[in-house]
Amino acid sequence: MREVKEEIGLNISLIPFFRHDEYWWFVKNKEKVKKQNIFFLSKLEDEKQQIRISFEHSSYKWLRFDEALKEIKYKTYIDLLQVANDYINCINKMNELNNKYKDLPKSIKDWNLSRNFVPGEGPLNAEIMLLGQAPGKNEDEHRRPFIGMAGKLLDETLKKNKIGRNKVYITSIVQFFPPLNRAPTEEEINYCMPYLKEQIRIIKPKIIVLLGNIASKSIANTANVFKNHGNVIKSDEYKCKLFITIHPAAAVRIKKNISIFEEDFKKLKDVIKEIKNEETNKE
Repeated sequence: MREVKEEIGLNISLIPFFRHDEYWWFVKNKEKVKKQNIFFLSKLEDEKQQIRISFEHSSYKWLRFDEALKEIKYKTYIDLLQVANDYINCINKMNELNNKYKDLPKSIKDWNLSRNFVPGEGPLNAEIMLLGQAPGKNEDEHRRPFIGMAGKLLDETLKKNKIGRNKVYITSIVQFFPPLNRAPTEEEINYCMPYLKEQIRIIKPKIIVLLGNIASKSIANTANVFKNHGNVIKSDEYKCKLFITIHPAAAVRIKKNISIFEEDFKKLKDVIKEIKNEETNKE
């Protein structure tokens, strides 16, 4: 952000969670060197800002996506533009969907959930999606998923298995807090399910981790999570794999469940490797 300000005089803010890495090799002084470029997406803080380029540069040009594709010659940068454009389209689709979702309580007469919408959080091109039951009291107050005690255990378990929370998309079956921390009713789940399904279609995860009975029953039609935890199911409907485990809140409440939760995430790490190997072999 500082460099952008110094080089072209624009104040920008970064779009959360987007990051695209490119790697290539080159030879320098007869040594093979690996080069890494990290790309971010940003938006102007004020669209009326004017570019003021530094003395190091001679010109600039604003181009629409389709125009840029015609001018850029290197495949690496064409691919980068495509990734960025796809992500911006996902942002627009998700914002439009969530604006409708948060207004859902207005259209239902006997609404018995909180009216505070708690949207999902994470990259909109995440390969891993984590699905819980519903927001808790902390989540309801701060409008963020999994930030209470269960969220802390989830974060620690992800970190132990070298899965960054900023690399996964986290949300719930129902994205409104059920008062007194009760389970959402089947009717409430049915109200919310069309929005969740559309969220999944936008993100296109390669694996959905189902946290607890409500998530497992709603997505995988599997009722008893303690009998089925650690299992992987291929889903034609969601076009990805489903991984079943207990909800972290069940491990927070009953300490003996922590080992189940942690062992499942070790298995999940192996499942993720298998998916990546399958993709590499296809290529």
